Amino acid sequence: MTTSRFEQRWFEFGPDAWLIAYDIADPMRLARVHRYLKAVAMPVQYSVFLGWFSPREIDLLTRGLETRIDARRDDVRMYHLPSRTQLYRFGRQWLPERVFLVGDTWHIGEEQAIGSNATENPGDRLRNHLSDQRQSERED
Repeated sequence: MTTSRFEQRWFEFGPDAWLIAYDIADPMRLARVHRYLKAVAMPVQYSVFLGWFSPREIDLLTRGLETRIDARRDDVRMYHLPSRTQLYRFGRQWLPERVFLVGDTWHIGEEQAIGSNATENPGDRLRNHLSDQRQSERED
């Protein structure tokens, strides 16, 4: 029997980190929900996103999701993460291209770190990066 190797570390998410997961029954609604979340959060698995949201943004996000799902058939869950949490990671890279985790800070390419040791809101920084990345993909 082989034992799995995994990465374990503590990470400072800050007070506004949310994990959003969904199970959508219809492919068209699935695509709408995925596009909606991809515009404001970072995909970490096929149906799981990580984002940083203020209470007002969570309210807007919740309302936006409610208009895109069928509450009788679909399931969306939003978990407010503790400011400091322990992460366990198995398998391949789980962050988008050029976004990586070093110690307890997020890095985008060679740019300055974001996270607990940075002054800028990590959610704003990741949203801007992902938006720029999507814009350049559209232009190609």
